[in-house]
Amino acid sequence: MSTDAQMRNSANFERFQQEVIVSGDFTVFDELVAPGAVTLRSANSTMQRLVLADFVADQTPLSREGFERAWSQVMSSRANHRRTIETICASGDTVAARWSIEWIQQGQYLGRACRQTLVRTEEVGFVRFDNDGRIIECWFMSDPIELWMQLGIDVNLSAYVQEQQRPTPEFGGSSNGR
Repeated sequence: MSTDAQMRNSANFERFQQEVIVSGDFTVFDELVAPGAVTLRSANSTMQRLVLADFVADQTPLSREGFERAWSQVMSSRANHRRTIETICASGDTVAARWSIEWIQQGQYLGRACRQTLVRTEEVGFVRFDNDGRIIECWFMSDPIELWMQLGIDVNLSAYVQEQQRPTPEFGGSSNGR
């Protein structure tokens, strides 16, 4: 993949973070995300699987409607949401990044009562792009225990330990051994 394509993919990743995630502008979703794109692991999927009975599992194709519905629920209890790309690197069809996130939590999170507080966390992710610069595959990771503690949510560590026994989905079709 050319350097121009890698720069375009990095720019599209940043656009997705700022325009879709932070600003809630879902009109650009179809421009940035290919039909049938999948999230192999969402950043807080561990926490979501532990507390939500109707959680949409990872590896489910992303649709604009489904993503907009789910993300709008998350954002309805957040104020002053900011994301800052700390590190970004493109190689081939993949962009790897680390970013910080900050928001003020105002109400429930994942159906759990939590204190109104300033939340600061970090995520890392790997995102693959098609030849048109649209997202086709995502893999994200954050620290769910840190987030729970900041929000004042009681952490059930036995359920968390059981959750960690699940195999990690493969990214880009290569075996990563976990």
